[in-house]
Amino acid sequence: MKLATRGILGIGLTIALYCPANAEAFGPYTVRAQEVKSGSDKGKTTHASLRFQVPNDRFVDETKIKWVSQQGTGRNQSCSISYEREPLRLKTGNFEVDVSNVKAVTVTAHAETGSGVTNIGKSAWKECTIAGEMQEFK
Repeated sequence: MKLATRGILGIGLTIALYCPANAEAFGPYTVRAQEVKSGSDKGKTTHASLRFQVPNDRFVDETKIKWVSQQGTGRNQSCSISYEREPLRLKTGNFEVDVSNVKAVTVTAHAETGSGVTNIGKSAWKECTIAGEMQEFK
């Protein structure tokens, strides 16, 4: 029964933490991997990252981060998001719950011209934009 009580409490705590009443938008944030042009059969790669630090009195709900746009040219184009987390212990009543809190979000853009003689003169670039919500700890 103790485990079930903690499970119910954990659900209640999650609902309280992610309450939309204290949500605020962040972004849009855009990262652009600058255009490169292949001048040989070795090809070229372009890659760039942008890091957003979450203020100390806020947290980010990863499910609220959305792609606004993705555009570019070249091969192996990609946009990715990574998260830096820190452990956080929340107290409610007589219980403590350990959670993983997102402290920074990094958006990365990548593209390649491709190698080989048929790709000489080809260009590549990539642009990725995200937006999301962060919320104040209450």
